[in-house]
Amino acid sequence: PTPTPVPSGNLARVASLNPGGAGAAVDGRLDTEWVGGHQVSLGLSWSSPVTIHHILVWDRAQSSSDNNQINLLQIDFSDGTSISRIDMISGGPRCADITFAARSVTSVRFVQFDASGTNGFREVEVWATTGPQTSGNSCSNRLSA
Repeated sequence: PTPTPVPSGNLARVASLNPGGAGAAVDGRLDTEWVGGHQVSLGLSWSSPVTIHHILVWDRAQSSSDNNQINLLQIDFSDGTSISRIDMISGGPRCADITFAARSVTSVRFVQFDASGTNGFREVEVWATTGPQTSGNSCSNRLSA
């Protein structure tokens, strides 16, 4: 039998999305965005467990017509753990580059707290512990959880 390939690299691109129309949030580009609505969460899931250790997330670009911003973010994992009070620094980079101890999960949910306007994401990257570990996107707000 042919071995099942181990998912590697940026797993956001191969995830099932909830809501389903959120593809712009995982397309690898910071010049596109998914507009979900005020404090609408974004979920990514995989059909079998994946081992991850690094997440990058970018808020939507600021809009003068809608004071959209995510000040604090929480990431919930299917293993029952979460990383809370992630400061997106809305007056600065509006992103977070988070590393953490490797964990095996089947889903990740991004929940906005302390947010205003119509929220969404320019990009979300979820990195496996194997495969390429580079992104064309960068974020100066580096956190360790």
